[in-house]
Amino acid sequence: MPIHQCGIVAMGLQLLDNLRLDQLMETCSRNSRWEFFMVVAPLRVKRGTGSPINPIAFF
Repeated sequence: MPIHQCGIVAMGLQLLDNLRLDQLMETCSRNSRWEFFMVVAPLRVKRGTGSPINPIAFF
């Protein structure tokens, strides 16, 4: 799709699909905090087009 060519190739955009955010939602609800800093750390794969990620939320 053109959005993938533009976003990934030209802009270096990371596309995140099918995230399971249920634990994050529970933590936000328990702490009554809905704003956080999220870091997404993909693996560095030479000439790779995808990678598993390690998302981390800081409150």
